[in-house]
Amino acid sequence: MNNEMKANKNNPLPHSRFNAYLEKITRRLKSITLKNTFSDLQNKSGLVIDVRKKEDWFMGHIPGAIWIERSKLEKEVENIVPQLESKIICYGEDGAQSILAAYTLNEMGYLNTYWMEKGWEGWKERKYPISTADGIEMRDPLEKLGGICYLPRLFDKIKGLYSSKLPPTEYLQDDWDKAILELLCIDATLLEQVCVSSENEQKFLMELKKILGPSWPSQHMIDQFNERCQLRKMVGFQKPQFWFWRADKKTKK
Repeated sequence: MNNEMKANKNNPLPHSRFNAYLEKITRRLKSITLKNTFSDLQNKSGLVIDVRKKEDWFMGHIPGAIWIERSKLEKEVENIVPQLESKIICYGEDGAQSILAAYTLNEMGYLNTYWMEKGWEGWKERKYPISTADGIEMRDPLEKLGGICYLPRLFDKIKGLYSSKLPPTEYLQDDWDKAILELLCIDATLLEQVCVSSENEQKFLMELKKILGPSWPSQHMIDQFNERCQLRKMVGFQKPQFWFWRADKKTKK
């Protein structure tokens, strides 16, 4: 019986296949120390990407880092970092997760990618600065623009993404976003373009009304929407059955 068969589940071999794989790919990658990562952030000479889970990001992350969850890294990185020669520093919960993320980017052609030694755990242990903010001040969902609840917050979210202050998946994804898109009967991509091209929220509102024209929701529809926003916030951001009220309204006819 060989050594692998003798090893039980509670006492794995010192050099597992995973560790061997990490050692193999690490030889092909560049690493960066915590100290040098901190220095690069201060000098703005590198882009730091956090590949941990969303909930971990909001509990604390490196100030100035961009969040892209590991499972979505390949798909979303091109939207955030279009230049292959850009210096990128990847970090995960530990060194292993940092290495795997850096290897992925390296294989995609981002050859100036580094993995941060010791990962997030090391960063915390050395007591480097930590941010628990999501990177941008977003207004209360009940604040209004053009008489419509949540529209100012959506404006903040889109602007935050394009100024690299907000994780890429933090807008146009939740039920609040979907509900207002439904109210306005507007495509998400078009709304995004209008927001990005507008200098401020008032110009954003003017352009929206210009594009929608007669399709701009009536005051009655806006009032109904606002009432449901208030109820939704009262139930602790759960997803009440009345949220997609237009669909419900159609079924009642």
